[in-house]
Amino acid sequence: MTGLSLDDLASNEHFGGGKGRRETITWLPEPEPRARAYTVISVDDHVVEPPDAFAGRFPKKYADAEPRVVPTDDGGEAWVWQGQVLPNVGFNAVVGRPSSEYGFEPTRFDEMRRGAWDVRERVNDMDIDGVAASLCFPSFLPGFVGQRLTLWPDDADLALIAMRAYNDWHLEAWCGAAPGRFIPNQIAYLRDPEIAADEIRRNAARGFRAVTFSEAPDKLGMPTIHSGYWDPLFAACEETETVLCLHVGSSGTSPTTSADAPPEIPAVLFGAYGMYSAVDWLY
Repeated sequence: MTGLSLDDLASNEHFGGGKGRRETITWLPEPEPRARAYTVISVDDHVVEPPDAFAGRFPKKYADAEPRVVPTDDGGEAWVWQGQVLPNVGFNAVVGRPSSEYGFEPTRFDEMRRGAWDVRERVNDMDIDGVAASLCFPSFLPGFVGQRLTLWPDDADLALIAMRAYNDWHLEAWCGAAPGRFIPNQIAYLRDPEIAADEIRRNAARGFRAVTFSEAPDKLGMPTIHSGYWDPLFAACEETETVLCLHVGSSGTSPTTSADAPPEIPAVLFGAYGMYSAVDWLY
């Protein structure tokens, strides 16, 4: 079994990659809310970071380095971070659209379901869906474990600022907008396990209950979970009862069989990393 980069998957034309912006956006009829029979807590949701997520959250010295949303030449919108242009992708927000329109094509915020990035509309969607509480992972800009924020900058101080800015926004603006409806889920400082451990303790004291971490950090170019390198972070999680969340695909790869396998194969096998990781972490 080999691994396929998620960036390669996103550029595959069969998944909508490389085709440019979609000409039409179709919205299906909204379902009616129904009586809630069970208390459902969803622990694998995502938030599409809104355009103002980082605004004013960097100190003045680094204000010009804030991730920001800019218009693109084709009429879309994209994040700019560390000189890299990161377009919003359709797969980040396809709820309410027909499956024939699912794809990685770039899109604008106003072409997404608003509940993907607007917390008040998200709560309304949760009410329709019968979800009592939600744990939200990051989306395309930070990466599932915040790796773009903490590993991309050459300046380690900027990486720490970016991580804290995201965590502050997530706790204050997202979770804070609807107390009790969201489980605060932080990103970790991936450059230094001791600093990461200190952040876990600091964040636990202010209300964070979880941290997103890579299922296989070695595939992101970092030490393995067996090396002992991450032990300070793991110890801080145990000490503070912070839940370590391993999202499938958080290694930046998806399992496949061969380089020329048709796109249906990595799509079907994507969840297999859950099995691999369960065994890896168990031992």
